[in-house]
Amino acid sequence: MDLSGLRTSFVYLNRLRKDVFVMIRQLGPSTFFVTFTGVESKWLPLLKCLYDLNSKKIRFNIPFVKLELEHVVDLIRCDPITCA
Repeated sequence: MDLSGLRTSFVYLNRLRKDVFVMIRQLGPSTFFVTFTGVESKWLPLLKCLYDLNSKKIRFNIPFVKLELEHVVDLIRCDPITCA
């Protein structure tokens, strides 16, 4: 019985392991690069979207252009999933 197609089988996992070792030998060790930025408060399209989505929840009717920092922070805090 051929188990090489079954993802939890030893044969399948062993083949994946060998493929990873071959890639490391050919390409060198992998690097992981991540950039984090905390500039959601200055990204106007995101703030406009958050304002449209959450203006009823937060209950302030201020024009979008005149939002103060505390309102921007409330928008971001109210919908962290959209910001992510």
